[in-house]
Amino acid sequence: MRIVRIAAISLGAAVVLYLLFTNFLPQRMIFGFHFRWPWHSASMNPNTPILKIAVMADGRITVDGSPATMESLRVSLKQLAVHKGVVWYYREAGQSAGPPQSAEVIQAIIESRLPIRLSSRPDCSDAIGMDGRPITKLK
Repeated sequence: MRIVRIAAISLGAAVVLYLLFTNFLPQRMIFGFHFRWPWHSASMNPNTPILKIAVMADGRITVDGSPATMESLRVSLKQLAVHKGVVWYYREAGQSAGPPQSAEVIQAIIESRLPIRLSSRPDCSDAIGMDGRPITKLK
């Protein structure tokens, strides 16, 4: 019985190390979001599809600059997932509590299992770093 436990622990440790080295070093996963390091950003590969999502303080949602509903956003996220794209997300008044729509949008992104880059600017020209500060020079 003891040998079985030791083997199970060893197998578990091997799986954890494999996942760490193959998935989580090039990107960090926090609260279900994939935060990529700047040198692993989608901007390095010009062929990576990008979906820019903005949630305004009044709850309006835009996708690539056009008004969107939650239903149309979910369709766009499914298409993006098929093409292995990345979401660039901006929320107006990000330092305060967001509208209920912002939680719905984030939940839809999580369910689509897409990487996300947070931005403090509506045009997504910067990214929020791991320390919570904007990174303006992106590669």
